Amino acid sequence: MSLVTTARRALAGTAVAGVLAGLASIVPLPEASAVSAPGAIVYIKDHNVWLADGAGGQARQVTTGGTPGDPWQSPTQSDAGVVVAHHSGLIYRMNQRGEVFNVIDPPDLVDVENNVLQGRDLTETAISPDGTKIAYTYAKVWYGIKHWATGYTAAGYASDPAYWGVSFQDKPSWVTNNRVILSVWNRLDNHLYDLGQRDIRWFDERVYRADAKELSDFEVSRNGAWTVATRGDVGDESIVVLRNHGDVLTSPDPANPTLVCEPVGDGALHEPTIAPDSASVAWAEPDGIWRMSIQDCVDDNPVFDLIIPGGSDPTWSAATVGVTPDVPQGGQNGAFTATTAPKVKGQAKVGKVLKAKAGAWSPAPTAVSYQWLRNGKPIKKAKKASYRVTRKDRGKRISVRLTISRPGLASTTWTSAPKKVKR
Repeated sequence: MSLVTTARRALAGTAVAGVLAGLASIVPLPEASAVSAPGAIVYIKDHNVWLADGAGGQARQVTTGGTPGDPWQSPTQSDAGVVVAHHSGLIYRMNQRGEVFNVIDPPDLVDVENNVLQGRDLTETAISPDGTKIAYTYAKVWYGIKHWATGYTAAGYASDPAYWGVSFQDKPSWVTNNRVILSVWNRLDNHLYDLGQRDIRWFDERVYRADAKELSDFEVSRNGAWTVATRGDVGDESIVVLRNHGDVLTSPDPANPTLVCEPVGDGALHEPTIAPDSASVAWAEPDGIWRMSIQDCVDDNPVFDLIIPGGSDPTWSAATVGVTPDVPQGGQNGAFTATTAPKVKGQAKVGKVLKAKAGAWSPAPTAVSYQWLRNGKPIKKAKKASYRVTRKDRGKRISVRLTISRPGLASTTWTSAPKKVKR
């Protein structure tokens, strides 16, 4: 196992270099492997989403409007070049040029203690490799205890969280298009979750070391051979590389991994992410995004490259910089795009009024119709933008379906996340 701390890395060009020079005449040093740089990395810089290739080149800004008090967060990218990130409690799905396909106001989630998480509690977003689904996490601290829940929605609209189920863990990362890995910070725990099927507790550090610490920021390589994670608490973090055994991609009972190297330690390190060819890993430090070859780490010969100064929150995908879908134009193919997500405001209590906001669409619709639903079924005569909750709604789930239309274009429907009325 290799352990090279941040401090040791800083010495590499001085005293350590002198020692290695003396040894070189006795034992030939192994050459570092060429670090692979396929795909593209999305990341945060100056509070906005940026994009670069796997070597840190071709860097370009994707979003604008991020501020210290309201930054863009948690960017990820599908293999086809569709970028997802969240801002001001909303999920934005866009191309690499920052042109928005749709905006999702993610449905509220309930944690294991029945606390409602919503809105600005949004902390994580992750689009699946095939671009069809988005995982999102709400997290909030109550009385010093962190509560979280992770839901899953269709990428093109806000779907009902009940369809794929809710995970009561944090920091989702896609293993396949139907499996995610999540962590439970401060509980020495991580889980694999097969959407709509099963939750699998995988392992913790106690299976391979006595001085076990928390693991988070998990990511599994595309070929299933490696898992990377952040080890330790804030300010005392390291990156670990684990060798997987058996089938982590699909098995309902995957074997425990083994620790092969801990290349960087004792610092503010986080968000390790693996290249699409499973050969390299990148991570964030206070000065930017670093990268190394996994094989060099295994061979106890890690070489570190600062590839994106000033960057943070990296995620590596198989996308190519500059290869990204165009946003459909409604006048050409009959598609509407939500530029501001619809919303429903109000309390789901008997006698209270729920109000639907249609949001903004491109192109602009000429008509918006409303149909309020009780447990998914239309409520008679409830076809206005507002709805007063009645006694019949007690214990039921109320939502609204909007139909957006314009002559010459195909109509688009949007259904809100349901609100449960208290008995």
